[in-house]
Amino acid sequence: MGFKTEEILALGAGKTDFAQFHARHTSDIDRMAGYIERRWRLPCWTDTDDVRQEVAIGMWRAASRFDPTRGPTAASYLVFQSIDKAKKAAHKWRKARGNRSRDVAPSTLELRLEDSSGRVRDVPVPASVESFEQARDAERLCEDDCELLVMRALATRGSIDGAASVLYDDPNLRLHFEFASRDAARRHVRRIARTFAARAA
Repeated sequence: MGFKTEEILALGAGKTDFAQFHARHTSDIDRMAGYIERRWRLPCWTDTDDVRQEVAIGMWRAASRFDPTRGPTAASYLVFQSIDKAKKAAHKWRKARGNRSRDVAPSTLELRLEDSSGRVRDVPVPASVESFEQARDAERLCEDDCELLVMRALATRGSIDGAASVLYDDPNLRLHFEFASRDAARRHVRRIARTFAARAA
């Protein structure tokens, strides 16, 4: 990591603009975000930008709280606090809880979409309203037919882009959701996934 004590102190004292600091250390932020994504399985509704944002917030907070008269170097403190902030956010997204450390606890939201072997169930996306009755697991948390369609697409494809493609490429589903573009489908899937995750908390 290429952090210098002087620039961290300047940032903490408000003498350096955070946007400029952020721009200089984009590669460092990417590496820390990449570590979080490799270390833990995150819900499919999150992406690298979400993790980067948490790292950046942790970086900004760490710079303002660093005390050069105590403990670690400025760079070590900044890296630890940035990763810790992103890690806590990741555990919250994963709904990791239980008696075990959150670092090893499974993602409870993802488990609801997996079978006993830990594999995502290969359930076909329903093509009509009548098929919704088959989605027993999702019915408990989904409030309407549209949410069931989205969550089953996510369970089948395992990603925002994949689910959006399933919904957009099917002419009937595209008409059902009134998607004007593939980007509109992706935004809708992300919004439903976030709502679903918050409700499952």
